[in-house]
Amino acid sequence: MRPAYKDTHTGETIVIYKVAEINEYRQNLQPLIISEAERLFREKGIKAVTMEEVSRNLHISKRTIYELYTNKEEVLIEVLKTVHERKRRHLEEFTRHSNGIMDVLIEVFRMQLEASVTTNPSFY
Repeated sequence: MRPAYKDTHTGETIVIYKVAEINEYRQNLQPLIISEAERLFREKGIKAVTMEEVSRNLHISKRTIYELYTNKEEVLIEVLKTVHERKRRHLEEFTRHSNGIMDVLIEVFRMQLEASVTTNPSFY
């Protein structure tokens, strides 16, 4: 049970959170923010997406996002890193079980085609 005290002015019970709990909460938010930003960037294009929209969709404050990321550009860079790493891991795994380089090349082209079909042209 978390420590709590009564506010002498309002009578409300105020729960005290440890800094570690707050940091853990924020760390758990980062992948959610990146995932939602990626989805919106693909759907609407980078310029059309605001951090207000990302925060609203996640039911968190815009301030929370800006406590984790300096600006939209930083969020975009994290999205691109995440996408790159996901593709790299997929191709690494695919390569282990493929029948040769041609299968790998076909998979690379398939991934590119899928990305171009599911991404709004104004993303770029």
